[in-house]
Amino acid sequence: METSTSLFTSPLSPSELEQLKPALAARYPLAKGVLGSQLGAFVRRYLTNPNLKSRFGGLKAFTAHYFPEEIVWRGRKGLDDLYDISFPADGSGL
Repeated sequence: METSTSLFTSPLSPSELEQLKPALAARYPLAKGVLGSQLGAFVRRYLTNPNLKSRFGGLKAFTAHYFPEEIVWRGRKGLDDLYDISFPADGSGL
């Protein structure tokens, strides 16, 4: 019965997005198979309220909403999710 990711308790602020997007692009310009635990820890450093689960429904919902083209869920490795990440080399996606 769960529907969309529009039920965020606290959406990403423009200032959080302005800091996070270039940081992600610098850290992961082109990366395959990034563990969700590593990506989540990196993302949380740039959020005022780092609780991804309560704010966005989790990392997977967060990335699907804010970075649908750049960060793609690939599958699982054990208990962790795997993501493929690709940001434009020139930073024009900002």
